[in-house]
Amino acid sequence: FKGKRVVFLKQLPSGLLLVTGPFKINGVPLRRVNQAYVIGTSTKVDISGVNVDKFDDKYFAKKVDKKQKKGEGEFFEAEKKEVNVLPQEKKDDQKAVDAPLIKA
Repeated sequence: FKGKRVVFLKQLPSGLLLVTGPFKINGVPLRRVNQAYVIGTSTKVDISGVNVDKFDDKYFAKKVDKKQKKGEGEFFEAEKKEVNVLPQEKKDDQKAVDAPLIKA
């Protein structure tokens, strides 16, 4: 998402910035970004209608699955790659954040 203009929503406890595109306009989803990669501008957008209380560093953490030991037969079989699908909850959260931003 290099070079895209985004809207700053809040600063997370880890020091990262929570930004969004909105996704419908320029394709940038809710993301955490390091401050070093952001250039602030004087453009102001009213984000008073956006509720960002539930977004913290735990929201963006990846779920870790425990690995199971494979037997000899499973080791030599070709593994099928699983496609990571975004949970419906995160899609709904993106829509909830984008709706007030698009109006502003």
